[in-house]
Amino acid sequence: MTALPNMQVLDLARSYHEAAEVLADANANAIPIINLRCHAIELFLKSLHLMDSATDIGDGVFLLQPGSGRGVHHDLCDSFEKALQKHHDELLSDMTTLPRDLENLRGVFQKSRYLYENGDSLPFSTAERVSRYLAVKLSELPRLPVRND
Repeated sequence: MTALPNMQVLDLARSYHEAAEVLADANANAIPIINLRCHAIELFLKSLHLMDSATDIGDGVFLLQPGSGRGVHHDLCDSFEKALQKHHDELLSDMTTLPRDLENLRGVFQKSRYLYENGDSLPFSTAERVSRYLAVKLSELPRLPVRND
C-alpha cells in the first residue's frame, strides 16, 4: 500500500524546481534552467503514477522499492496520461492548457543539447509556467492510497 503523489519523487521534483529558480534569480544561462524545469515537470508527473512496494524489515521499518516508474520514458504527455484520473482531472481544473503545454515541451532535453548548433528556440516561458504550476498544485493534491498487488 502506498499513496500518490509519491512523496519521495515529489521531494526530488521540488529540488529540481528550486534549483531552476535559484539559477533564474541569478540570471544564469537559460539552457540549464529549462532543463532543470523540464526535469522537475517530469518528476512532478511521475510522482502521480510511480508505485512502490513496501517490505516490512522489522521494528516498524519498511523498505520502499520503486515499481512502475522504471522503464518509463521522458515523454511528459505520456507521464501526465498515467496519472490517477482524480489527479489528472484536478490538474486540468486550473490549467486546461496543460496537455498542449506538455506537448510544446516535447524533446526539450534533446533540442537544448545542441541549441547553439541548430539555432532552434525553446519554450522557456512554457517550462517556467508549467513547473511553477505543478510545484504549487501538487502540494495541494490529496494523497490517495493505492494498492499495488
